[in-house]
Amino acid sequence: LIGIQSIEAEKKKEQKATTELKEINEVATKYNAFHDAITQKNICEYYVDLRDNTFHSFKVDDSLLKAFQSSKDWDELVKYYLDHHVFQESKADVARIYDRNYVIKKLDSKNRKLSVDSKVMLDGKPRWVRNTVTLSSVDGGGRPSHVVVLVRDISKEKEAEELKARYLKIMAALSMDYDSVFYVNLDENLLTVIQSSSAFDIIRKDMGVINYDENVKRLINNVVDEEDALDLLEFVKRDNLINLLKSKKDF
Repeated sequence: LIGIQSIEAEKKKEQKATTELKEINEVATKYNAFHDAITQKNICEYYVDLRDNTFHSFKVDDSLLKAFQSSKDWDELVKYYLDHHVFQESKADVARIYDRNYVIKKLDSKNRKLSVDSKVMLDGKPRWVRNTVTLSSVDGGGRPSHVVVLVRDISKEKEAEELKARYLKIMAALSMDYDSVFYVNLDENLLTVIQSSSAFDIIRKDMGVINYDENVKRLINNVVDEEDALDLLEFVKRDNLINLLKSKKDF
């Protein structure tokens, strides 16, 4: 007895299933690549249950690994982050955005995200990060129950902002018709000649980046009367200028 059965329909189903699976894999590959590109600068990504104070991490940079490993709940994680990584001037803002009661109070269907930039220490180096808390889900009463937390490295963006601010200050000084304009990096003891009049010929020949301490003394002694030089030299000492600049005011 010989039986013959057509399996064309089954073959077509197999081919269709194979094609669909391939398409799904291609979409997943593209999504993962896109996700990696978008989140490349994220130092950590984690999910928080606001109700029971727990967290689940998706991505953690080595620089923050100890914080996650030594924390039993989100409150402990936040405290460790504040105590060991966040600079003093940023602590109040960071503590606020990671306070559960504050998050529950501030987030809703219209305001789904909280964000604050902060200066942190990671791997022994100061960096700027953006802390973002995004609403993920709410409970039966419409109150926030789960959030996603991202900490993103924005150091390069901050550097670009600072460079722009310096440039604008220099341009503002030039537009006010000053005879001479100098840019000083007080941390690294460097002076850059932006524009210099003939009265300052003693440093014009060095146009570019030069030692601040040495040249400002040489400059003052060359163009300022002796009786005024001592007071001016005291004023332009780097420590004095740094203390003055802490007030964030021009002088």
